[in-house]
Amino acid sequence: MKRLTVVDDHPQLPLARKPEAAIVSTEIVRAQKTVEAAVALAIQVSGLPACEVAIACGIDKGHFSRMLDGDAHFPLNKLRKFCDVVGNTILPEWIAYQVDSGLVLLRTEAERRADAAEQALADAQKENSLLRNLLQGRASA
Repeated sequence: MKRLTVVDDHPQLPLARKPEAAIVSTEIVRAQKTVEAAVALAIQVSGLPACEVAIACGIDKGHFSRMLDGDAHFPLNKLRKFCDVVGNTILPEWIAYQVDSGLVLLRTEAERRADAAEQALADAQKENSLLRNLLQGRASA
């Protein structure tokens, strides 16, 4: 069952399509002259229409249109949602470049624990395989 979200007092179905996966070079991101151009690139790369991105982000379509025209500002409190919807980090990469910085992907504690658990499982599987081979070798001898 799909959950409805309310945008501008009108219920909307959540975005059903997933963004396209694409790799955009750092040079292309940095070549964008304005925040509007960076937002437009992020949307273009996603393969989604701007109106769907606006709805999925909970941004008024009129404001979103004015934002793309340079007549309104991007609501920074929607940055994470925007990146999730378009499936890329072009906009925050562009913002970081504007202050001579870059992005670093942070791993959460849950991700670190998952990695440790995966490594422990792989080690246990190797040990299990070694012990089976030793037992089979002894049993046939």
